[in-house]
Amino acid sequence: MTICQHLELAFAMKGLQPSSDEINFCMQLVGLHLQNDIHKRPPEMSGGMKRKLSLAMSLVGNPQILFLDEPTSAMDTEIRSQVRAIIKNLKEGRTIILTTQHMDEAEELSDNVALLSAGRLSALGSVDSIKKQFGVGYNLKITQPLQAEVDRNQVESILYRYVAQPHFKSEDSGKELLK
Repeated sequence: MTICQHLELAFAMKGLQPSSDEINFCMQLVGLHLQNDIHKRPPEMSGGMKRKLSLAMSLVGNPQILFLDEPTSAMDTEIRSQVRAIIKNLKEGRTIILTTQHMDEAEELSDNVALLSAGRLSALGSVDSIKKQFGVGYNLKITQPLQAEVDRNQVESILYRYVAQPHFKSEDSGKELLK
């Protein structure tokens, strides 16, 4: 199926009869070019173009709620930026639920964020509240075998060489050296 046929199918699945103007609008909205792209088939398309086609298909019928599953995964930086801009432009008057593994993307595109860990909801709120709850930066967990003799001061001095202002938290589990 070509790009045009994919869009026609999306219209048909929603019980709509598309005009050529509506197909053109969907393509232009997501940055697909009518003259160059309309007759392309998925094997001829880049990963970014396939993602744009999926986005265009999801916009058929002007839905008020969009579900987007990792809409920018496997894209180069330039295309990812273009798709993020498209999603930002679509936000007004819509609810967009998207999944991503990129916190910067969630921050740029979202008003509220839900974090999942091991399949469970671990946090829900604004980006600022999530940052306050979990902090900004990286967490490093260092563990040792129960019988090992590790000098905690030596480990800390190594971390100070590479991290400007590390914060340390110990666990009394017997195995965890630093967290």
